[in-house]
Amino acid sequence: MTDQNVSAASPASQPPKGETSPVESATLASLLEAAEPAPSAPEAVEPETVEPDLDDPIPPEPDDPIPPDAEIVEPVPAERRPRYLVRFRRWRFANSTDVFEPGLYWLDKKGKDPGADLVQTRISAPIVCSAFSRSEDREAFGRLLVFVDHDGRRRQMAVSCAATAGNGIDLVKLLLEAGLAIARSQARRLVRYIAISEPERRVEHVTRTGWLADGSGFALPDQTIGRGDVVFQCRPEHKQAGPRRRGSFGRWRETIGAWAVPNWRLAFSLCASLSAPLYEPLRLSPGGFHAYGETSRGKSTSMNAAASCWGPGATPFVKSWSGTAAGLEGAASLANDLPIFLDEISQARAVDFEAVLYFLINGTGKLRGHKEGGLRFTATWRTLLVSNGEVTLAQHLRRAGAEIPAGLKARIADVRFEGGRFGAFDDLCGFPDGETFARAIAAAAARDHGHAGPALVEEILRRRAELDEAFEVVRAYFAVREPIVRRVADRFAAAALAGELATEAGILPWPPSLALEAARQAFETWRADVDLPEAAGGSAEDRAIVEAVRGFLETQRARFQTEHGPVPPNRAGMVETEGGRETFRIFKAALASEPALQRWSPARIAEALDKAGMLVERDHGRRWRNAKIEGRQERVLVVSPEPWPRAVEDDAA
Repeated sequence: MTDQNVSAASPASQPPKGETSPVESATLASLLEAAEPAPSAPEAVEPETVEPDLDDPIPPEPDDPIPPDAEIVEPVPAERRPRYLVRFRRWRFANSTDVFEPGLYWLDKKGKDPGADLVQTRISAPIVCSAFSRSEDREAFGRLLVFVDHDGRRRQMAVSCAATAGNGIDLVKLLLEAGLAIARSQARRLVRYIAISEPERRVEHVTRTGWLADGSGFALPDQTIGRGDVVFQCRPEHKQAGPRRRGSFGRWRETIGAWAVPNWRLAFSLCASLSAPLYEPLRLSPGGFHAYGETSRGKSTSMNAAASCWGPGATPFVKSWSGTAAGLEGAASLANDLPIFLDEISQARAVDFEAVLYFLINGTGKLRGHKEGGLRFTATWRTLLVSNGEVTLAQHLRRAGAEIPAGLKARIADVRFEGGRFGAFDDLCGFPDGETFARAIAAAAARDHGHAGPALVEEILRRRAELDEAFEVVRAYFAVREPIVRRVADRFAAAALAGELATEAGILPWPPSLALEAARQAFETWRADVDLPEAAGGSAEDRAIVEAVRGFLETQRARFQTEHGPVPPNRAGMVETEGGRETFRIFKAALASEPALQRWSPARIAEALDKAGMLVERDHGRRWRNAKIEGRQERVLVVSPEPWPRAVEDDAA
């Protein structure tokens, strides 16, 4: 095979003392081709079109000390050393009978004399940098690595270019965890080899789960559904607590899928979990569901089953409400366009519970500033909250002396998970008692998981053009007039649509309309328990205020500073855009000085926006938030105008 040299591109990638910078390797195409016995007349393969078969193991080598199919490599004389060499098969130099194992090697010499002894040091199992990866906006770059793990499987991993900075220890840990064998004391050479590789091929990478910007694909840590040319740049936390697949899809259908048929609460839990990817294409504002009821009645078991649509039905994929606000913010950022599962609300800190709820469903992390001024990067996400506990959201908030705002009632629906013959269940599916049934569900969720959700995403991609029409058909089964109830009903309708799509695709082994009926029963349960007069509130004056604020935001948008934009004249606040949705941080002084709003006090404006469900962040139960903008304290209202238009249209219908 023909060798090619790759040299370091910058002083930052200088070799360790006594080493030079070339890389001795074949093209990716020939390397991967060489890992299998060569055919008599191989076809030419362009390097940029090669996609390694990640599940195809390297074939075992014969016992002969000089295997007949060992790759013969052109000798590398002393004057061309030191340099790197990569081979995916056993190999030997043409002038030697010594056979070397597949791997990444450092070719060196002892001393500087032309006749010095030559040394071949194995650094690791075979690994190559097959492509540069770049973000959708081409502002961030990474490398796509292809390597062989301990089981002989070819694997690929996208890592940030920044991972090779410093000593690269985090990158080494990531590769070790993924199964790359690295020789003792050779980690530094491995990191540098990756850092100086300059592949010609380019691919796109994403750093979070969910829909791509153009809607053409859906990223998960192990695959990008619909787009084979997009890779996921994995972080350690994705591997630890993100979605993943295991076990048999068919067995999952025969157990959890089948057990949900006579149990509407369990069926609804699966539908709610599967509905998360529908929120972006249906343009729904994020929200969630909270199952409540007496202890040991099946709430957590139903959540485990729901989680198994995407990952293991247990920790760390199912998380606890006991986490800190910062920890829950991090967990939400890992679940973009996916459900986030939080178990046992009683463990949540009542003092900041309302603020945590708002930032979880609003999809924006805490606004933080640099010491030098300006804003730091703010994490964003679009997730569906799935929660449970013995009490409702309102009851938990009252422990902190706060009442649940109408806006939260429009975002998160409390559904009572009790009243069946066996707590949350109506049928034990042949098991002798509820405890045994619950253990069977938990065991099935741990053994088989992560199949149903990605399968539904494939169906959504295939039928994306039909979704709006299908959703309108399903919405008709949840017909209500109250604006705030309509927004809640849309979440139940999305769950019903997800279940029916999954049924038609054979993902769920259910008869037609079972998902619709389960979602309807859950909706009626919520509606029977919720405080409808308060939830449906909104006087004529409230509507006038809301319309005036919406007009202010539309006509004065140029006065709102974007995240990285310059300060506009007569600044009225800040605006952030995520997934086509805008969130405004309106300065209190701007509301007080706006002519169209001066007939109302800022406090009255905040009250009306709160009733309309347009306040998306609060501060310990208070509508106004304190924000430090460029070293100065500002009182702001955090407003999303998105929920109101649908409510006005529905109310007028």
